[in-house]
Amino acid sequence: MFAAPNDPGYADNWALAKIQAPTAWDAATGNGSTTIAIIDSGYALAHEDLENQWATNANEMGMTQINDRCWTGVSVYKQSNNCDDDNNGYIDDWR
Repeated sequence: MFAAPNDPGYADNWALAKIQAPTAWDAATGNGSTTIAIIDSGYALAHEDLENQWATNANEMGMTQINDRCWTGVSVYKQSNNCDDDNNGYIDDWR
């Protein structure tokens, strides 16, 4: 049997007991190489469980430069320039 969760709010989270999460955790907890993301009706970027877990896309970060795909003549932040800097079909998908 694995150790108990270290989340201080675990005891108040009825949903984990309802889906029998502890039973699943006893069977397998993964190896940390798989990323799973579930975005519900809202999320807190600064939540203690999430703040250092966000995957980032380096091709959509930093400042635009001459000859960049989204260069407009003025250097702007790629994170918020309303342009698909890395040409992957998603605008400003830096996180």
